[in-house]
Amino acid sequence: MTWEQLELNPRVITAVKKALQLYRGESPEWDCGLRVSLGCPLLDGVLRGGLLPWGLTELAGASGAGKSQLALQLCLSVQYPEQYGGLGSGALYICTEDSFPIRRLNQLQAEQHRLRRDVPPDVVSSIRFSDNIYVEHAADLGALMACVTQKAAVLLAQGRVRLLVVDSVAALFRSEFQENQGLERSRYLSAFASALHKQSSTYQLPVLCVNQVTVRLMVTRLPGAVSMGTQSSVPRRLEVVFAPHLARDSCVFGVWREGLAGSQELSSGNADFASRLYRRVSSQTDDNVVLSPFSVSVGLAMLASGSGGATRQQLLTALGLGSLVPEQIPGLFQALQSSITQEGRFPLKQGVAAFPSQAFSLAPSYLDLVQTQFGGKAQTLSYASKQEATDSINQWAQSQTTDRVKDVVVVVDTETKLLLVSVAHYQTQFSFSFNASFTQEERFYVNRYHVVQVPMMFHSGKHLLAYDSSLRLGLLKLPMVGGAAMLVMLPDENVSVTSVEEELTAQRFQGWLRQLKKTKLEVQIPRFLLERSCSLREVLTQMDVKDVFQEDIADLSVMSTEPGLQLTEVYHKAAVTVDETGPTGGSSGMDFFGSPPPRLTINRPFLFIIYHQKTGSILHMGRVVDPSQA
Repeated sequence: MTWEQLELNPRVITAVKKALQLYRGESPEWDCGLRVSLGCPLLDGVLRGGLLPWGLTELAGASGAGKSQLALQLCLSVQYPEQYGGLGSGALYICTEDSFPIRRLNQLQAEQHRLRRDVPPDVVSSIRFSDNIYVEHAADLGALMACVTQKAAVLLAQGRVRLLVVDSVAALFRSEFQENQGLERSRYLSAFASALHKQSSTYQLPVLCVNQVTVRLMVTRLPGAVSMGTQSSVPRRLEVVFAPHLARDSCVFGVWREGLAGSQELSSGNADFASRLYRRVSSQTDDNVVLSPFSVSVGLAMLASGSGGATRQQLLTALGLGSLVPEQIPGLFQALQSSITQEGRFPLKQGVAAFPSQAFSLAPSYLDLVQTQFGGKAQTLSYASKQEATDSINQWAQSQTTDRVKDVVVVVDTETKLLLVSVAHYQTQFSFSFNASFTQEERFYVNRYHVVQVPMMFHSGKHLLAYDSSLRLGLLKLPMVGGAAMLVMLPDENVSVTSVEEELTAQRFQGWLRQLKKTKLEVQIPRFLLERSCSLREVLTQMDVKDVFQEDIADLSVMSTEPGLQLTEVYHKAAVTVDETGPTGGSSGMDFFGSPPPRLTINRPFLFIIYHQKTGSILHMGRVVDPSQA
C-alpha cells in the first residue's frame, strides 16, 4: 500500500512522513550541519551536535538542576569559531529573577582549557570571553520586551552577538498577571514569543529560554551519584522532550567540580532550621522578637566542624544538614555567604565566634578553617578575669556590626570552658523609596486595650500580595537591594500572631512566596528598631543537641586536642532597623493612579521574614508587637 492509497487528509500524510523522517534521523531541511556546541560530547551527542543555530529552545528544570550552568557554557561556546562548535560571536544574557551568576561564569571561563580539549590552546587563549557577553536585567515585562526588541536589535545589527538567552521567561508572567487575567497573559506571551522569533529569523541566531518554542529540553537531578576517577557528582538527565529535528532521547551526565554542589540541600536545611529555632525562641515571650537564624546556623556549623562522632552528628541533624558529607559543609557555607554578599553592598552585618578558655589550645588547622571558610573568629580567653573576658566579647560584637549590636554578654562565669557567640544587624534598604516626607504619626493597636503612636511610613505603587485563608493571614513582599526581600505577615484582626508562629514552617514559607501576585496598593508600615539577646543552650537541648554540653561526652577534638573541652553556652543577639533608607533617585513613594488603590495599613502585631531571594536563606525573623519598643 502506498501513501496515495490511504484515505487521509494530505496534511496528516505530511505530518506522518515528517515523523518517520525524524524517527529515522532523516530531516534535511534541519540538517545544515552547523551546531552550537554545549561543550560536552555527551550532551552534544544527544542533540546531534548541539543547539541549532536558529529558532527557540526552552531549557526547563527544577531549581538547582543545572540550567544556568548550561546557559553560561553556551555563552562561551558561541564565541568559538564554527569549526569548534561556535558562531564566532558573543551572547546577550537577559536576567529577570536573580543577579547574573558572574562567579559561575568566571569558573567556567577559567576551566575552558580543560573543558574544551578539542580546541587548540592558542584558540582558547585568543578569545576574550567576558568581553563578549552582554548582560541586561529586566524587572518587568515592559523592560523585558524592550531588551528583546530594542537593545538586542542594536547588538545584533552590529554583529556583536549570535546567541540570546532569557533567564527566565515564566517568572515575570507569573508575577505580572493574576489568575483571572489569562487572556491578557496569553496575548502578551504570544507577542513576546513573536518578538523572539523575529530576532531569531532576521539575524539567524539561536534563542535559549531558560524555562512558543521550537525545541524543549528538560534537565532533571537524579538520586545517587556518578563517578569519574576520584570525582563524584549528582547525576543529571538531559531529555529531548520535543524537537522537530530530533527523535525523543535522553542521556545521564555529571557536572564535575560544580561550584555549589549540595547548595540546595544546605539552603533547604537552613530554612527548616530557621523555622524550628524561631518557633522555640518566640514561644518564650509575648513581647517583640528578633532572631537571625542564618548567623546561628553559621556558628553551629562552625562548631560542628570542630567536633566529631555523635557530637557532630547531633549538631548537623539539628541544623537539618545530616544528609550532607560533613567535610563539604565548610566550603558550602563559604560559597553561600559569598553568594549572599557578592554585590558588596549587602546590608547584613554579622559575626560568629568561638571563645574557649585559655586552658585549651586551639588547633591551627581549626583556626584556619574558621577564618577562611566561615569568616569567623576563634580566640581563647581568660574567664578568671570576668570583666576582661566580657569586654573582649562585647568589643568583638560591636566591631562585627559597626557598633549596632552591643552588650551581647552581661557577665561570664569563671568556670566557662567554651562560649559560642553570634551577632547580626540588618539595615533594611528597600528597592523603592519610603519618602520620609510622607511618614506621619499613626495609631498602632498593640492589643484591644493598648494603643501607641508610631511613625508610619507610606508608599503607593505595585506590591506583591497573597492571602492564606487557612491561617487567615495576609502576606506582603517588600523587595530590597542586594537581592533580599522582607515578607510581612499580618494576621486578621481577631487572629493572634502566636497562632501563626505555631504553624510557621519552611514549606509553608515557600508556598506563600509562590502565591504572591502583583497589585496596585498603598502600604503603611511602622518604622521600627528591634534588638534582642538570648541564650540558646536550653533551646538547642530541646532540639536534641545534648552531647556538646556534657562533660566527658563532648567530642571537640578537631577544635582542640586537649581533653575536657565542652560547650558552656550559646549567646545570640540580633537587631533589625526598618526605616525610610532606600535607593536615591527612585520612586518618591507616591504613584498617581486613575483612581485611588486600596490601602494596607499594618497597624497591629505582625511577623516578618527577611530572606535572600536567590539562595532562599532566611536572614532575620521577627515579631513586632509594639514598634515603639526597641
